[in-house]
Amino acid sequence: MQRWETFGVACSFLQIVGLLLIVMANSLPSFTPVLIGVCGFAAVAKFFLIPVNTSSAMRRLYAAAALCGLGIIALACTMV
Repeated sequence: MQRWETFGVACSFLQIVGLLLIVMANSLPSFTPVLIGVCGFAAVAKFFLIPVNTSSAMRRLYAAAALCGLGIIALACTMV
């Protein structure tokens, strides 16, 4: 696995963690919005890791995930 692939997997994992943190936000400590924002940033960062030979459908999926990441960041800002 190359470095950018490893980073992409880590970003995917952080996206899932971010969604779980949103669901469980009421029962977690006060720094949870910061963690949710970091997970949203990981979704946006993954958009820039698209391999060159990716199909257009997958490119749209990456773009949708990045937009969801921006939404997660906005949600984290309103939770503070």
